Amino acid sequence: MDTVRMAVKLSTALEVREYVLGGHATVTFVSTKTKTHLTYRVTVCKRDARFHFVWVHTSRGYRYVGAIRGVGDFKSRSYFVPTKKSLPETHQYFKSFKWIWGHIYNDSLPSNMQVFHYGTCCRCGRTLTDPKSIELGIGPECIKHT
Repeated sequence: MDTVRMAVKLSTALEVREYVLGGHATVTFVSTKTKTHLTYRVTVCKRDARFHFVWVHTSRGYRYVGAIRGVGDFKSRSYFVPTKKSLPETHQYFKSFKWIWGHIYNDSLPSNMQVFHYGTCCRCGRTLTDPKSIELGIGPECIKHT
């Protein structure tokens, strides 16, 4: 039997930030003003957990956008930055995520934006089946390791 993934709304900037930085997140940002949406995949760097890599979903699959750096380093701020292989800072996908991340990092979720995840664990990427896990965006085994 196929599991149907339903959209689960994340309501606060803190929920979004925790989900996005979980290590293996797929999240969709929807503008209620323009009725457009962008889906991003964010994964933690295996060599340095202070870095998370960001991809955007396009009609041709996922494209690498840039990196969130400084995660967990409380002496410095967390920034979204370009890397050697990322899209240029002038690209719309880069500018969009940078704008979104700036708001989320500063604990403000714009009133004209909705954020959704699709029933997958933010840490391991597995499909969630338990209603409480779906609500939290993380599975019971992964939550033990946070």
